[in-house]
Amino acid sequence: MRKKIALALGVIAAMLVISGVISVLEYKRMSANVSELISEDIQNIGVSQQIASTSERFNLKILDAVTASDSLEAVRCINIDSAIVACEDVFMKLAEVRHTSMTDSLTTAFSDYISLTRYSKDVIPSDIYDSKRWYFDELQPLYARLTSAIDSYNDEIHRDLAAKADDFHSGLYRSIVPVLVTVTAGLLLLLLLLFYVMAYYIGPIRRMMDSMEDFIRHGRRYSYDFDGDDELRRLNRDISDVAGENMELRKRIKVLRDKMQDGRQ
Repeated sequence: MRKKIALALGVIAAMLVISGVISVLEYKRMSANVSELISEDIQNIGVSQQIASTSERFNLKILDAVTASDSLEAVRCINIDSAIVACEDVFMKLAEVRHTSMTDSLTTAFSDYISLTRYSKDVIPSDIYDSKRWYFDELQPLYARLTSAIDSYNDEIHRDLAAKADDFHSGLYRSIVPVLVTVTAGLLLLLLLLFYVMAYYIGPIRRMMDSMEDFIRHGRRYSYDFDGDDELRRLNRDISDVAGENMELRKRIKVLRDKMQDGRQ
């Protein structure tokens, strides 16, 4: 009996432990993977924001130079070459983060914009060119294309973040499901174990006690028996043997008493 109950409880405990280990490993694997990807997306967004802010400041400086009364002095104040280098330095950070489908479009838009801004130091101070028309007809469309590429790049990263958040949630559910299944199975096994103990141990013990009570109080023969090969079966057999010997002893004592009473008479 002890072995059977211990085995049943051991199986339930093993199932719970295994499911817990599987859930923890699945959650750690999923969490590490998603965290790494989310970190990459955050870096991508940070780089795109730097590109957007740097190019915006540069574009505003060119606009100020175009609309300035002294265009030559305005171009000197801007220092076009150093401003372009600053923009390119920021843009080079794009190579350090994860490549996406919109990276090439952003690279092309930035290259076209920077290539045209190199002519600004010759166009803006010149009396030959209409710098305002050059800015609004040629440079501004390229800048608008650059900002559109940056927005598309950010939208792609945000969609990727949303997809990874969904993956994280589904992975969390996947890590919880084994625990729920195992706990449910464990509860069912506990109910089966309870039924088994009640049917095969508690029930026989109660019937053994009832039979023993009839034997002690009413002198009836202890006749309860059941199938089995465990300790409880052997205990019932020993009780039956002892009760039978006690019954035989009572009969002998009664016979002796009857003989003694007859002898006295």
